Amino acid sequence: MSFDLTMLAVVCVTILYFLLPAYISNSGGLIFGGGRPVDGGRTDSKGNRWIGDGVTWRGLIGGTLLGTLVGAIQGYFGPDILSLFGEYILTPIPVGVINGVIIGFLLAFGALVGDALGSFIKRRLGIGRGKPARVVLMRIFGFYCNFNH
Repeated sequence: MSFDLTMLAVVCVTILYFLLPAYISNSGGLIFGGGRPVDGGRTDSKGNRWIGDGVTWRGLIGGTLLGTLVGAIQGYFGPDILSLFGEYILTPIPVGVINGVIIGFLLAFGALVGDALGSFIKRRLGIGRGKPARVVLMRIFGFYCNFNH
């Protein structure tokens, strides 16, 4: 079996295309963010915020709606993309606006809830807002891979 760089490039592009609603929702969370935090300012018994000011209702709703819109657009163009490039595409492509809305919503909302969960874990570990948590994320990813293997 030979290693084909063209096929690798096609797979990478289609994976990025499929995940586009999740990526866009994260940007939308920043664009529409601000206002009341999701945790309502609540703290644990030690006085640490549950999630913090970085995750707000406006960002969660706005980012989810933007990612859902991207999914709907992908679903609209899905049949055309499959007719032109279907033989090369190995990842799922939403076909139809309804499928695009469903997939877009799930990816967008899931990405933002995952970010909020990451913030919650960081606060429990005493890691401040905006600070990287590479070790935490690697452990979560490792747990996920072991759990689903």
